[in-house]
Amino acid sequence: MKKTLFILLALLTFQLSFSQAPGCNGSRYIDTTFLNYSVVRDIQFGSNTTIGGNNKNLFMDIFKPKDDPEINRPLIILAFGGSFISGTREDLDVMAIGFAQRGYVVSSIDYRLYDKLAFIDSALLIDVVVKGMGDMKAAVRFFKQDYSEQGNTYGIDTNYIFAGGVSSGAILACHVGLVSPNDDIPTYFQSSIDANGGWEGNSNSNSMEYSSNITGVLSFSGALKETEWITESEVPVFLVHDTADTVVPYERGQSVINIGTFSIPLVYVSGGKEMYDALQNNNIKSQLLSVPSKEHVSYFQGETVDTFLDSVWKSSTIFIESIICDATWGINDSDLNFSLSPNPTKGILNINSKIYFNSISVFDQVGRLVKKPDSNMNFFNISNLSEGYYFVQISTDTGTKTKKVLLK
Repeated sequence: MKKTLFILLALLTFQLSFSQAPGCNGSRYIDTTFLNYSVVRDIQFGSNTTIGGNNKNLFMDIFKPKDDPEINRPLIILAFGGSFISGTREDLDVMAIGFAQRGYVVSSIDYRLYDKLAFIDSALLIDVVVKGMGDMKAAVRFFKQDYSEQGNTYGIDTNYIFAGGVSSGAILACHVGLVSPNDDIPTYFQSSIDANGGWEGNSNSNSMEYSSNITGVLSFSGALKETEWITESEVPVFLVHDTADTVVPYERGQSVINIGTFSIPLVYVSGGKEMYDALQNNNIKSQLLSVPSKEHVSYFQGETVDTFLDSVWKSSTIFIESIICDATWGINDSDLNFSLSPNPTKGILNINSKIYFNSISVFDQVGRLVKKPDSNMNFFNISNLSEGYYFVQISTDTGTKTKKVLLK
C-alpha cells in the first residue's frame, strides 16, 4: 500500500547519505582552529505576537570564523536559556564565539518569552514553547532562503544545520528537531500549534516555501514534553544534563520556574536521560554526558565548570564533526540499499534496487520537492532541472533511504 511522504522529509530524517563536508581534517569542527572571528548583530529574521499580545521583532547575531578558506560551513542555531521568562541572545556570546572559532557559522537568536500579566500555568507555558518553536523554525528558513535567493550571504552549508540551546533554549531545539506531524500529538498541544500558524509557525511568512528541517540537535539541559514522540526517523542528538537538576529534570519529572525565592512547578517533561534512552531504543545516533550535580547547567555556570566544561566542548564538537565528516548513515537494513547510475548524470538516472519501492522523491539542496517520478519505473529523467546536487529518496514498506546525485 502506498504511504504518504511528507515533502520536507528528505532533510529531516536520519536516513540521509551525504558526501563529506569541506574542511574535514580531524581538527576543524573540534578544536579551536580560528583565533579571530567576526560578528554581525541585529539581523532581523521575523516578527510575531507574544503571548501578552505585544509585537516582537525577532533578531539574530551571526558569528563566523575569520580568514576561513572554506566557502560553505555548517551552521549552528542557538537559543538562550531563562525559563521562558528572561534571557537575551547576547547571553550565548561566549558559546557562539567558541563554535565560530572551531569553524562553524553560528546564529544566536531571539524567541518570544512569557510576557503576560497572569500567573504562569502549564497551558500558557506550552503555548510559549510552541511560539518559540515557530521562531526557531523561522530562523532555519531564513538561512535557507538566503542561500537560495541571496547567494548565501553567510557562507553556510544547508546540508548541515544544527539547532541547539541552553535550558529553555534547548527545550525549543529538542521540540524543533524531534516533534513532527507524524507523531501522536495530543489535542492540547495540536490546538496550540494550529493557533500559532501550524507546524511551521508564522514568524516569517516570506520563507514558507523553504524547509525548517535540521541535521541534528544540541541539548544543554533541555527536555521534551513526551518521549513517545521520538521515533526511528529522528535526527542525531547530543545531550548534557545534571543528574540531580531541580529546574529541568534529568529523567521524567516536573519542570520548575524560579522567581526570586519562589519556585513554581509547571509541566512534566522528559530530560536528558529519558530522551537518551528513547533515542537509543530507536537506534538514533545520540550521546549523553551526565554531570553529577544538583545545580542547573552547572557545567557552564556552576560548581562543575572546572571539571566538566572542557569535556562538554570536546564531546559536543566531536559528536557534530562525526556527522559532518563521516556523514553516511541510515538504518541497518541491506534490503533498503539502492544505487543510482550514472552519477554524475546528464539527466537520465537508473535505479538499481533489490525490492519494490512505494515512491520516489527528488529534493533540491534546501529541501524542496522538485520532482516526483513514477515509482513503477526503474529510471527517470531530471534533465529539466538546473545543474547541481539533488537528493533522491525512495520509500519502501520498511523505511526510506536517500542518495545524493550530481546533475551536470
